[in-house]
Formats: sequence, structure tokens, C-alpha cells
Amino acid sequence: MEEFRRRLLDRTMEMLQANAALFDLASEQQRAAGQPTLIHQSAEWIGTFDPFKSGARANLVVTSPPYPGIHILYHRWQVDGRKETPAPYWIANCLDGQGASYYTFGDRQFKENDTYFEGSLRTLEAIRAVMHDDATFVQMIAFADSKRQLPRYLANMEEAGFRELRIEGTNHRRIWRFVPRRSWHADYHGHAGGTREVVLVHKCA
Repeated sequence: MEEFRRRLLDRTMEMLQANAALFDLASEQQRAAGQPTLIHQSAEWIGTFDPFKSGARANLVVTSPPYPGIHILYHRWQVDGRKETPAPYWIANCLDGQGASYYTFGDRQFKENDTYFEGSLRTLEAIRAVMHDDATFVQMIAFADSKRQLPRYLANMEEAGFRELRIEGTNHRRIWRFVPRRSWHADYHGHAGGTREVVLVHKCA
């Protein structure tokens, strides 16, 4: 127990020191770049908020959208990889009131994921509307069934007004990576499932 307490104290001090260093760095960047804007809302409505409402446009978008058909908890903690708990909301002393589909464009149990792709398209169109015509869109995403879902997602990107780019210096359009520490039930589906993520790079068409 004494060893545990010592290690806990050491790690806590490291965390606090790193947090202070990050705060100092962020303060310097803020003074140089101006005040950041935080928008707590679905990206579908991003154009209704300043600075975009006032006519500003983005040169770069970097995001990781919800993964279609893959079980990821955005609003719960998972204990020992099993039991789900709303503990974050107890700690924050606030109510959640939303199910998992609220955060993922739709329930992963629906095999065709139509709700997901409908919500995804609305969001992509809203993001395109607040981007410059020569802006770049970079995202990381994974698919439960990449052979079926990736073409459909790319079709959404094209319909929303984007064209895919090849990665500079390579012959490839996409970068794939294996996800470290992915849960066993994702590994069960093999390389085509949620064990791999892909980086997509697009330009406004």
C-alpha cells in the first residue's frame, strides 16, 4: 500500500507539472493567435455561430467523426471493459439525458447504418459551407465493414463538395493504421473491422 501511495503521488505531481507547462504554452499561443472560439453544438449547426455566422471561413478542418457500426462510448465510462457507468455526469453534477445514438449519428445495431450516413452527410455539408474553396479537410475514421462502408462514406464526401487527395510524396490516397489496445470483440472481426483506422485527406471541390 505504501508503494502504491508513493507512485500515486509521483504520477499526480508529474501530471500537475505537465498541466502547468501546457497552460503556459497555451497562454503564449493565445496571446500570439488571439482568443479561440469554442462551440458546444453539433457540427451540423456550425454555420449559425460566430465567427462563421459573420462570414469567416476555415482553411483547415481536422476531425475524427463517429465510426459507423463500431461500439465506442462517448458518454459513459466502461469498468473493466464491461459494465458501463454514467460516473462522468455524477462527477460533473449534471444530467446526460442522451442515448449512445445521439453521439454516433445512429444505432450501431442497424446493419445498413442509413441513419448514420444521413446524419454524416448533413454534417459534412454544413462543414463545407464554412470552408474556403481551397481549404483542406483531414479526418481519421474506422469502419465496422470498410469494404461496404468506406465507399459510401467517400460518396458522402463527394456529394458534400469534397475531392480526395493523394498523400504527398506517396502513391497512396489513404493512410491506414492498426488501433493499439482495441478491445477483443473488435479484433474478432479481423482487419476489415474496427481494428484499423484510416486517415482521409480531401480538398474542397
